[in-house]
Amino acid sequence: MGKDKWLHLGVCAAVSLMVAGVGRVIGWSLAPCLYAGVLTSLGVGMGKEVADAYCGYNKWDWGDFVADIIGTSIGCTLMWLITG
Repeated sequence: MGKDKWLHLGVCAAVSLMVAGVGRVIGWSLAPCLYAGVLTSLGVGMGKEVADAYCGYNKWDWGDFVADIIGTSIGCTLMWLITG
């Protein structure tokens, strides 16, 4: 797995964990926190891929999006294990 995929995985894990964590801090129950983490993280990942698709020097990469999904899953799983 290349460096780019690791970056996608790490950023999406961090985004989902942070968004879910903020939700927990402000008093949301676990499920809405995880939903917010998933939607935000995958939104960031998909936004990056859409931007790549419209750049003249880059293209959509399904491998990057798979890394985004895996990272999001890791971040939400960590939140579930920490606060579940």
